[in-house]
Amino acid sequence: MRNEIPDDKKRLAVPSQKIRVVFTEDGILPVSVTIPPLEDLLTVEDYKDAHFSLQEHASKQWEQYERRASNELALLEEKKSRFAESPIFLNRLANLASLAGKYELEGEYLDQAVAIDPSPFFQHKIVDNLISRRHLNNAREKLLGIQTLPDAMVNLRIAAFAIQQNDFVQAEALVQRAMELDPIGFNVRLFCGGLHLIQGRTIEAIHHFRAAEEERPNSSILQTNMAVAYAIQNNVRKALACLRKAIAFNPLNANALSLFADLCVEASRDSEAVVVLQKFLCFEQKDSAIWARLARALYRLKRYDEARDALLHEGAIKESPSQLNNLGCVYDSLYKTDKALDYYKRSMEKNAGQTISYFLTARNITYVLARERQWEKLIDHTDAVVAKDQFNLTVEDSRLCDIHTGRMFALANIGKIPEAISFAQNALNDNHSDAELKAGALTTLLSIFPLFDESIKTGAEVASMSVQMLPGLDISDERRLMLINNILFAFIEAGMLDDARRLLPLVSKQAHKNPYLTATLGLLNWRLGRYDRGESLYREAIQLARTGYEKAIFTQKLNLEFGKRQLAAGDERGASRYFGKVIEIDAGSWQLILSAKAGLKSLTSKKT
Repeated sequence: MRNEIPDDKKRLAVPSQKIRVVFTEDGILPVSVTIPPLEDLLTVEDYKDAHFSLQEHASKQWEQYERRASNELALLEEKKSRFAESPIFLNRLANLASLAGKYELEGEYLDQAVAIDPSPFFQHKIVDNLISRRHLNNAREKLLGIQTLPDAMVNLRIAAFAIQQNDFVQAEALVQRAMELDPIGFNVRLFCGGLHLIQGRTIEAIHHFRAAEEERPNSSILQTNMAVAYAIQNNVRKALACLRKAIAFNPLNANALSLFADLCVEASRDSEAVVVLQKFLCFEQKDSAIWARLARALYRLKRYDEARDALLHEGAIKESPSQLNNLGCVYDSLYKTDKALDYYKRSMEKNAGQTISYFLTARNITYVLARERQWEKLIDHTDAVVAKDQFNLTVEDSRLCDIHTGRMFALANIGKIPEAISFAQNALNDNHSDAELKAGALTTLLSIFPLFDESIKTGAEVASMSVQMLPGLDISDERRLMLINNILFAFIEAGMLDDARRLLPLVSKQAHKNPYLTATLGLLNWRLGRYDRGESLYREAIQLARTGYEKAIFTQKLNLEFGKRQLAAGDERGASRYFGKVIEIDAGSWQLILSAKAGLKSLTSKKT
């Protein structure tokens, strides 16, 4: 039987990156206190000074250009009296004012220019200036004033304002007019595709994106938008192909890079994600979301030291609950349990709200305490966490329900059997319980009933009921395997060997890989009279065991079966010796020790 929290890949909490669908390429209007360990603090401080940002560097360099533009503007203004009636000269002054960051002055020159030449060119420049100054209502009014012009961009810009106000009906009408004015224009097709994309009309969106691609095949924004459409269609292969192009066209497109890293998780292409992310970080080291995704990819590749380094880089930029949680995951994988728990607790302290990430971290602590068999601490921890769960997240979310399952296991392991059974039954009867929580409740019951002679029949009944749960569980979830293992164990203990054998195809791929299943198969062979094969599988399970506790319980169960066999054969001395071996292993299962003591007691009663 098995009662533990599965160690799966759901422990990391990488903050979700909002995917941006870009409608235009002009860039004007796109739509008690605890501290870390000392060595980590010092590393974080070092990284704060060492991080390089190409964007920051460009911003500092731009200050030089602003000064030069200001100087040149001052020289040209001396000639203003001579060329005051020239729109070209006024446009030059406006451009220099814009480069110098003097947007108010730029607006004045543009107003003077448009009074002389009211062409669409100057009208659009005035709109750009108003947007730069954040006078959005004025910009919209200006656009409405020139809407009658046969200009597709005017309609697209008004549509952009409509989208900001969630008026998609008006936006679609404006885009349709723009299509009539410029049916093959890149900007029109890009905008139209983006509009259809956010409306969920991915097929039409891709149609427009492909048309835009013919006009401008090297657009990073276009390829990113197309990737989003394919991702929504669950076509990960095509989405990744588009994103590779997007990143090649613009290696600093963080939007494309974040989506690429997230899709690489789905496609199990973490090695490729690492290469691309590291290239980006050569130029831009102050993007915490990129560091988080690099850490996730490295963690999934089991490159834990490098993942830790990436997370410390992230923390140097911005310490967050998810970053602290992920450091806990890394330290746990490095077998530094105390450090892992410290970071998990700090993450929960920093994120005290009713959020998924808060409870995900609580789940991680539950896993560590269960693995370390610190049952009393686990019960205190889960009680405190559940008390804060006002919205039943830990009951209804499959990622979090292990918090309750862990509590059931803890109660069973410290001998509070009635409480464990009651807790499990309540979970089964609760209509809000997630399927995985009900599976955990059944797994708990099946780790209890088959171990006691008086409840073996009840265990078989629960096992039969549990079989009906299997179709609703994720086939790749380890909790499903745990439940099947315990169903098999219950059937075998009840003598329902045919029922057990019918379930074997469901778990055949895990034989000789999973220690619990291998031990259970050993028990099945033993009960079928194949004692050598049964012992061999038990020995294999002991070799596969990941913890001292697992080795102990498999050894205990094998000795218990030897004892029962010797007892049935009339070899009381041999039976006594094997039962004694079970009792001597105090690091294993107290339930198996009780069974061994019951066996010794039966020998004593025979003698009397």
